Amino acid sequence: MSERKFKFVSPGVFLNEIDNSVLPREPEEIGPIVIGRTRHGPAMRPVRIESFAEFVDVFGAPHPGGDGTDVWRNGNYLTPLYAAYAAQAWLRNSSTINVVRLLGKEHTNKTAASEGSNGGQAGWATTNYLDGAKAESSNGGAYGMWVFPSEMSASLSAEAISALTGSGVLAAIWYVDQGSVGLAGTNTDGTSQSEAVKAGFIASDADGDFTLVITGSKSDVGVANEGATKIKFNFARGNKNYIRNVFNTNPTLGSSVSAKTSSYWLGETF
Repeated sequence: MSERKFKFVSPGVFLNEIDNSVLPREPEEIGPIVIGRTRHGPAMRPVRIESFAEFVDVFGAPHPGGDGTDVWRNGNYLTPLYAAYAAQAWLRNSSTINVVRLLGKEHTNKTAASEGSNGGQAGWATTNYLDGAKAESSNGGAYGMWVFPSEMSASLSAEAISALTGSGVLAAIWYVDQGSVGLAGTNTDGTSQSEAVKAGFIASDADGDFTLVITGSKSDVGVANEGATKIKFNFARGNKNYIRNVFNTNPTLGSSVSAKTSSYWLGETF
């Protein structure tokens, strides 16, 4: 073939622009995981936290422990909240942490509860229960105090007093591991009652105070060993005899999950 008759055809060239103006997002920082107790917040699942301010908002501030003033109502701050301190230390110079808040856990070898024993279950329980046929030190359980209108007096008939009982409200509950509690003071007929009354009407004194008689065999603050102690109390917040100020409110001191250094603890008050 002559050169004049040869036609050179070049291969096709195609241009296609690749748009890299938007770069792919880099993987987010995972951060460490902290597992432990906090004041509050979602529990038993990881929560991603970006700053210490966010941590405090979700889980609460760290606590140094050693606070047993009112464990029943305020929560268990007997020991430090180490998880909160760990999160605070990390977030001081870094960002992103994953927090798993722990809750109480039942013992893996728990047994069926019997006669008040919790058998390894989470929470608090008294060892004994109320049984009039047993010795006083073998009694226990929950004792509720109900309050009624002040109109109840000896001048009222039995039918009138019976009608007023429907307006009573539950005011407090004591949990007793060994022994019992009752009220002493003045009966509705005006007579004096020095022994513990477990089922009856006892009036408050002129200052609005009641007197609780605690019997048991534990030696602790406010409770005599092998005897009975009388403690004055009322329901006026700020008063020196306010109910939550004068009684033990730490269940770990009076339940079967501890060394039982107390014979009772005060639970709910209303």
